[in-house]
Amino acid sequence: MTTSARPRRGSTAAGLVLTLLAALAGLLVVAGQSGATAQPTPTNTSSITHPTDYPPSTTTPAPTGRCTAVYRLVSTWPGGLLGEVVVTAGSPITTWDVQWTLAPEQVVTNLWGGAAYDLGRTANVRNADWNGVLAPQDTATIGFTVSGGPHPYTPMVSCVAS
Repeated sequence: MTTSARPRRGSTAAGLVLTLLAALAGLLVVAGQSGATAQPTPTNTSSITHPTDYPPSTTTPAPTGRCTAVYRLVSTWPGGLLGEVVVTAGSPITTWDVQWTLAPEQVVTNLWGGAAYDLGRTANVRNADWNGVLAPQDTATIGFTVSGGPHPYTPMVSCVAS
């Protein structure tokens, strides 16, 4: 079998592609070994301010019963706030119901991701038609806006499921 020192027609382009792929793979390996990661530059796209005296979120505990719910203050502005309650199933459930106490000057002005049935001093919300069935570790999120200042503390949320 004889080999020619002259490359075949078209092999130059294939060789170039292979060389480029090898170089790219080498760069990826080097970047992966150095631990360098690209971080996006944060941009402020809203006029909502974030409070400095509230943690942005809490770690959701592993459900010990049928469900747990965690309150999270998302943002505040003069005279109002945006919050959410995340419901997590501990076992398969078909319905859930949560409640938390509002500060005396607070009124829920908008709510989504659940059906409010009493929004007095205590907010009582049950699942919407589309998010009541949850498998273990699945979550459903209720979002809401409130007029009035933020709570001086993070409200405790109770969750009952069936």
